[in-house]
Amino acid sequence: MVDFSQDFSPLAIEAYKPFRKIIEAPRFKGKITEVMANGPGRILVRVAGEGDKPVPREMSEFISGKKAAETVFSLCHHLAASYDLIFDRKLPDIACRTPDGSRFQGNVGPMIGTGFAVSIRVYRVLDATFDDFHVKPEDQDLIAETVAGGGSSLLSGGTGSGKTTLQNHMITYVPQTERIITVEDTPELRVSHPNYVPMRVPPRQSVSNMGWGLIIESCMRHNPDVLIPGEIRIYNAFPIMQMFDSGEGSVMSTMHSNSPREAIRGLRRRVAMSGGAETELQDLEEFIAASVDLIIQVRHMRQSDDIERRVVTDVVRPKDLLFKSPVPGLEQDIVIRDDVLRMKDLTESLKAAGIDPDDLALMFRAKTREMLADGKLSGADPGADVSLSPEEQSVVRTWAGGKKPGEEETDDGTPQS
Repeated sequence: MVDFSQDFSPLAIEAYKPFRKIIEAPRFKGKITEVMANGPGRILVRVAGEGDKPVPREMSEFISGKKAAETVFSLCHHLAASYDLIFDRKLPDIACRTPDGSRFQGNVGPMIGTGFAVSIRVYRVLDATFDDFHVKPEDQDLIAETVAGGGSSLLSGGTGSGKTTLQNHMITYVPQTERIITVEDTPELRVSHPNYVPMRVPPRQSVSNMGWGLIIESCMRHNPDVLIPGEIRIYNAFPIMQMFDSGEGSVMSTMHSNSPREAIRGLRRRVAMSGGAETELQDLEEFIAASVDLIIQVRHMRQSDDIERRVVTDVVRPKDLLFKSPVPGLEQDIVIRDDVLRMKDLTESLKAAGIDPDDLALMFRAKTREMLADGKLSGADPGADVSLSPEEQSVVRTWAGGKKPGEEETDDGTPQS
């Protein structure tokens, strides 16, 4: 277990000991990934590959009884004091590191029905490789070449999917001669390069005035080759996007999202909500496509109660997820496309049903033009030519008559192939 106790007061170290005893208990063989205290005497641990398990009663007695909430409050207060954070009855919320390097979230008071809740994401040093994430060989090469060549990347995935673990492996592909600067509020990255500067952003409860904006401004003046900020959230999305736009070096970041497409949409929303709301959505999407070279999707897949995998499911270029509308008046709109494989499946299904996908596309374009002409779509150029081409007119007439393109009518007027 890594020791960060030099950053904490003796009172904080002593108050945290019971939780640390649980994490280091031999019966769990060092496989605990999370500790969850859900109220007096109610502690569960998440064991890698085995799921959630309640801890023995004797190990949870320290937060049992009437003074359980006070015990947890005292722990949170001492941890907060070590970080110069505010934790009191008015603001009973803290997110920080513990003396063993784990990520701590604590809440005490009326907002929790059981009096308190603690979640500890255990710090584990995992030397994972691409193979551990079941990355295809061609994608391994693409990721390694992008990182080594100074390209920017975004890792997308859910909680506990392994984003940071994979990012730590990707960092090993950065040339040793390059200057790396990390910017995190909770340190999780491991960098062994000689020219490395770790920068810390104070948590939001901190009395410090050094927020993400000022930290990144300082970061740029240190002339980095590679910038690695922490996870993109609403409160830091706009500053991190400024990193991508700085031209100072490549950027590697992470965010919560379920797919590469959702990552683009989510990043757009976060930027708008964090201070860039005046930015056109179209401009944001174009900027993402131009600034981010790869989006890497990671998933946590549980196959059974005792078998789980973390898998890289997609490695895509944002440019391949975006295209421009061919409809006059909407040429500059950026639309997020469906996954290529799903489009292939849809095409095959349409063909099996006797429907030509090209005819559907023409029909869609024709109806869009009609809506533009009727003023039902905003954003169109009033002077644009929205008249239907002869081919589109033919398709509209054919479908309006109840026939599929290519069908002929019999003598009694029924369609015949």
